[in-house]
Amino acid sequence: MNKAGFATIGLILLMIIRILPLTAQEFTGELKDKYEEKKAFKQEVYDKTLSFIRQNPNSPKLPDLYFNMGELSIEIDVDNPAQTVSYFEKVIALQPDYERRDVVLYNIGYYSFMASLNERNDLRLQNLDQVINWPESMRLSEQKLAKSIAAFQEIMDSYPDSEYYTESIYRLGTVYFELALDARNPQEYYSRAIEYFDVVANQTGDPLQHYGLFQRGWSNFSSGKFERAIEDFSRILEIIELDSLRTRRAFFEADAIENIAFSLIEYDGTDYDQASVAAAKAKEIFTTFVNDDYGKL
Repeated sequence: MNKAGFATIGLILLMIIRILPLTAQEFTGELKDKYEEKKAFKQEVYDKTLSFIRQNPNSPKLPDLYFNMGELSIEIDVDNPAQTVSYFEKVIALQPDYERRDVVLYNIGYYSFMASLNERNDLRLQNLDQVINWPESMRLSEQKLAKSIAAFQEIMDSYPDSEYYTESIYRLGTVYFELALDARNPQEYYSRAIEYFDVVANQTGDPLQHYGLFQRGWSNFSSGKFERAIEDFSRILEIIELDSLRTRRAFFEADAIENIAFSLIEYDGTDYDQASVAAAKAKEIFTTFVNDDYGKL
């Protein structure tokens, strides 16, 4: 190719480079405009549906309308999850045997949990001077999370075929893990969290199975069960290596290795005179349990 040809290609590349940022900005702006347009439409539907409900309090369609309000509220009332909960609660209050009761229960459980977290966090932000020892009013409790626990538990007990079955069990584990983090005596709550995460970790082929395993490991670590934590995080690394697409590596690998390291630190305890048990355990984990990628110590 002659110099003129190279010059032409260079000019074209320069033009592309200059155009790309503008194109990306335009694309982002277009997406934002479409989102705002879609949100405005949802707001209009939300307002009209609410108006219809108020004008027709005896309509036989109220359960479905409140269900729709709940789904719209997830986006419209994003900063007020308690409002979302109120709509879904109306569905069950009006029709206890609602066809999609499991979906309603899941939303009640999830958004009431989020509402409790938001309330606690807001209180703490307003009272940072008490951070060293939060009072009970600024801690989660089973009583405060009773609505979430009851909703998720009902799905677990009564809807084994629901698409929300495993996720509800996972959420129960999360609820009890959060309770443990807030509790003055957390061991009971960690044990409950581990029980639920264990169920999820044993749901072979479920998309949440490995998340359950990871959270079980984290719960074991947090409750001082370091050997079990090491086993769980080691299993995570084994799963990563068996994943031909390596899609799980980005989600789990760094945290799994870090948590194994922290567990090994705790594994030795405070006896500084004897040879390190953790060092021997580390070699066992990273060579025997996993593979050469993690075993070059």
